[in-house]
Amino acid sequence: MTVDLNLFPSQPVLNDMVNAVLIFVVAWLVSRLVRIIFSAVEKRVTRRTRTELDDRVLKAVRGPVVVWIWVLGLKWALQSLHVGAFGLFTGEADVISQNWDSAIDGFFYVVLAMVIVTLATRTFNAAADWYINRIAVKTESRVDDEIIPLIKRIFQIIAWVVAAIIVFDHFGISVSSLVVTLGAGSLAIALAAQETLSNMIAGFVLFVDRPFRVGDRILLENATKGDVVEIGLRSTKILTFENTIMVVPNAQIVKEKVTNLSYPDPKIRVMVDFGVAYGTDLEEVKKIVLGVAKEHPKILEDPEPRVYFIDFGDSSLNMRLVSRTADYKEQWITAEEIRMGIWGAFREDGIEIPFPQRDVWFRNRPSEE
Repeated sequence: MTVDLNLFPSQPVLNDMVNAVLIFVVAWLVSRLVRIIFSAVEKRVTRRTRTELDDRVLKAVRGPVVVWIWVLGLKWALQSLHVGAFGLFTGEADVISQNWDSAIDGFFYVVLAMVIVTLATRTFNAAADWYINRIAVKTESRVDDEIIPLIKRIFQIIAWVVAAIIVFDHFGISVSSLVVTLGAGSLAIALAAQETLSNMIAGFVLFVDRPFRVGDRILLENATKGDVVEIGLRSTKILTFENTIMVVPNAQIVKEKVTNLSYPDPKIRVMVDFGVAYGTDLEEVKKIVLGVAKEHPKILEDPEPRVYFIDFGDSSLNMRLVSRTADYKEQWITAEEIRMGIWGAFREDGIEIPFPQRDVWFRNRPSEE
């Protein structure tokens, strides 16, 4: 696109210079008008909406759009110059003007491609940042906090690579070898980072499936029990009862059988096994143990505690108290307190808790005659 105002027909050089300046000034005025329109839309439309996504996108695209207008204005201004008549280059005026236009087209094609990529990446980043600040912070997992920046970086790389391929194709440069090289390089990177990629994919699966959350108490297949303190992109950190952090790769934890002790309900069973001597009144024992359990403040009334006679032991009648507490974190200390209560109640009522014992019989061998 060229614009020729022909204000000074007798002085072509001055006419071209003034014409170019006026074109760029008009483009600058249009950019200022676009800024005003963006500000008006931001004040009257986006601020009335509940979400901040439109505000972020509007601020992200405003700068590239204004730059785009400046670039177009500068391009049209330079193309309006008839450099063949300036006497700066040797050769025919038509050839010089044609080469000038080709150089301007090529240069500004690259610049506009860069502006478009910047516009796309800034829009995508604005949406991603909005998701991190508004959605991801509400989730207990950190997988989305880590994977969104990675997706942003991948999107930027892909956008710039696609733009480079388009620019090369515009100038007639073969991109087939470049595409093959990029494909081979991507395959090599994927093979070299296979374990890392598998952990990252497993982290994304944990984020979507959510078999456990941060703060949940889980039991792994190898009998490891602990509280989940962090679900990362490559590994999950578990705080064990020894107050140590166990780091489990996500690819491994996805394959294991994981028992979530706190989901869907943090209530957990509290069991206490004990034994009484043979000949003890079991109904009286049940009454005493149930009294101890019901008096404990952390034992739930629903479901109510129960005491079961479970086995005839070698030295005792084995029994079990089954109850529930509201928080799985209180399971161990509650069970310990109930054991102490049962021990004290048995001592007061004279109920014997036997220790292992054996009856030994001696038989005399018959005397030899």
